[in-house]
Amino acid sequence: MHEIVSANPDWADANLGELFVIAECTCGCQSVIFEEPPFVQNPKFLGRQAIVGEIDIHFRVDDKDDWMLVLLHFTDGKLTYLEVVWYNFPEPVPKNWTEINRIVRTAR
Repeated sequence: MHEIVSANPDWADANLGELFVIAECTCGCQSVIFEEPPFVQNPKFLGRQAIVGEIDIHFRVDDKDDWMLVLLHFTDGKLTYLEVVWYNFPEPVPKNWTEINRIVRTAR
């Protein structure tokens, strides 16, 4: 998450404070919802809903190449959830892997 926020110039200097996970997706994808913070983390984005950015992760598990996508979402200037898009559902997201590369993209 820090990597996504730091890569986006519109969010890099935002005051994130502490983030607390209040829910996890039950499908096993590892997506999480954050508790609503008591203040707006980035006033530039009041009244908007979108993603801060994403990370494409290419990795190897058991001699098989694979990948997943991680997206960081916000609503009204507050981070709301971290979504993991796992393309091999319903197989569980691997607990361990060897990362081959990653690409960080911002929504800017």
